[in-house]
Amino acid sequence: MGILHKLVHILHKLDPQNQRWQERQLEKARQIEDVTIRDQLIEDIEAAFTNNELDYGRKLYLIENCIYGVDIQPIATQISKLRFFISLIVDQKSDRNKGNFGIRPLPNLETKFVAANTLIGIDKPKTGINADSTRSLFDNTEIEALENQLKEVRHRLFSAKTPKYKRELRAKDEALREQIGALLEAHGWGNATAQQLANWNPYDQNASADFFDNEWMFGISDGFDVVIGNPPYIDSETMVKIGLASLRDYLSNKLKYTKGNWDIYIAFFETGFNLLNKLGVMSFITPDKWISKPFGYELRKGLLNNFYIITESGRNIFESANVDSIITFINKKQINYFDVYKFQKNESIKIASIPKVQLAEPYAFDWFFSKHIEIINKLEKLPRRLSEFCICENACATSDAYKLKEFLFNIEQDGFDQEQHFKVINTGTIGRYISKWGVKPMTYLKDKYLTPVVNKSEFLNAFNNSYGIKSNKSKIIIKGLTLLDACIDEIGVIIPGKTTLILTETNQELSKLKFLLALLNSKLPLFYIKEKYNGSSYNGGINFNVDMINNLPIPNILGQTQQPFIKLIDYILYIISQPFYTSTDLAYAEERLMVNFLENLIDALVYELYFPDELHEAGKYFISLIEKENLPDLNVVQGDKISTLKHIIKRLTDKNHPLYVNLFFLDSVPVVRVIEGKP
Repeated sequence: MGILHKLVHILHKLDPQNQRWQERQLEKARQIEDVTIRDQLIEDIEAAFTNNELDYGRKLYLIENCIYGVDIQPIATQISKLRFFISLIVDQKSDRNKGNFGIRPLPNLETKFVAANTLIGIDKPKTGINADSTRSLFDNTEIEALENQLKEVRHRLFSAKTPKYKRELRAKDEALREQIGALLEAHGWGNATAQQLANWNPYDQNASADFFDNEWMFGISDGFDVVIGNPPYIDSETMVKIGLASLRDYLSNKLKYTKGNWDIYIAFFETGFNLLNKLGVMSFITPDKWISKPFGYELRKGLLNNFYIITESGRNIFESANVDSIITFINKKQINYFDVYKFQKNESIKIASIPKVQLAEPYAFDWFFSKHIEIINKLEKLPRRLSEFCICENACATSDAYKLKEFLFNIEQDGFDQEQHFKVINTGTIGRYISKWGVKPMTYLKDKYLTPVVNKSEFLNAFNNSYGIKSNKSKIIIKGLTLLDACIDEIGVIIPGKTTLILTETNQELSKLKFLLALLNSKLPLFYIKEKYNGSSYNGGINFNVDMINNLPIPNILGQTQQPFIKLIDYILYIISQPFYTSTDLAYAEERLMVNFLENLIDALVYELYFPDELHEAGKYFISLIEKENLPDLNVVQGDKISTLKHIIKRLTDKNHPLYVNLFFLDSVPVVRVIEGKP
């Protein structure tokens, strides 16, 4: 009904007095060869436009020529007909001096709104050199002639007024369907398919066809200009519970995008897209789960070039469906960008236009609706990704994680020997910068270990795969859940357990790993991942995966610019490795606070790397100032390194030092406030 009102509105703008629209209908009528029928139809058209409101003529012929509807439930098609009837009645003028008060009979809509299962098509014979396309129903001249007769019958039936005439036309319709069915069978169509087509009776208002074919039911062979739908919200588990397991198997085999635990609307997306003509557009309102969940991956990937607009519509659209819903527009033509809209106070507001070249595997769209999409979109435009520096991988396969349990045992705190042992950590014992091995107990498959190790030679013999190879390398180990904490294994003595991620560098360049360690433990990456992958949230955190890390945007960074990060990380690693760092003794409070300052300084450097314009506009500079400091490499510092670090930090935190001045009120920069979650 909405599309009817929109089309009426457009016609009103283009042709305010209906002159061109009326002439178009008359021109079509003049082409009819039967003089009696032609004259009667011309008279009806002129009466429809002359004796009623302007919108009546618009609606009547839009319904006949432009609008089609299908639903699996007959009651739904009946309701649609009723709504269209009412829409026509309100624009008719009554005249008490005429029969029936001058109210014209309502059109017959049986062949405009049909009950059928749109997900199931008919089996059509293959054609082409490689039998890679299907034959049209009407690619035979004899069948095509009968099909034209069928169209003419249904055209007459649309405006037929008397019961007798309607019965005559329905009988002709049935006879023509039977003739076409027989010819189809004779020309290579299967008997079952031919009978299925011939037996479909559009005038049985209580029946629903177990198939749908737009060519047979509507005479549309080249696809629709517009497909609009609100497909059912049924997930995979419910489909099986309500007896749709066989339909699910059928669609999984027939369609390209129904992979994994797909919800049923995935099948409707693909079917709707296939119904479009070469310039067509479709619009569906559905739950938003498919834009980020694995079951929507094939759809996102397959139609990536065709998605056009996505609109967040919220949870209050339907009383009976308490889901977050979105409206998606898909164009049959390829589109290079993605427009994002949100409903605000019942108005659709455009909030972003995203070039598709920015999108990468697994093509998740949930970040489109971030409150901070401007920031995320800016980050997405950066030229490089973390995978260009190092590749993030899952630490181990599930089978390896379980197998590892057989080799685990505790040792004494001072009993670790890197020649004989590997340390083992998992998500619970990964700290920021260094692991919590020997400090915090590790729970592994229900058992607890404070100082878990494996025998090195036994482990390498048992795991002569990538797990064993990676364990022996320098690497960064990342929590797989909740927080983006990353620690470094500089000398290759730590085995990462289940649900962890690792970064290894091909040439084993520790400097590159240390730069990435600084970046990953800064505030920006966690903000970015939470906003971009909010569909992966878990208790306020994130289930991290390799794609999230590998696709982390990175600016163009010169090697010289990386050096301050590396030096600051060396300072942090040295301080937190000292025994006093975990002590509660207030005598070491100053030493522990040094790490806080160094982390704040790294955050500032990261902000300037990613948002130089915003920081410089606010008068905040860090990279050039820290480079001028020419901080010493820790490995060349002689004597008491902690004293040296205290001296450096005391100088940098002097209230008149430019770095300290710039750090003061850094969160006054709007983008920094957003990233740090400050109001």
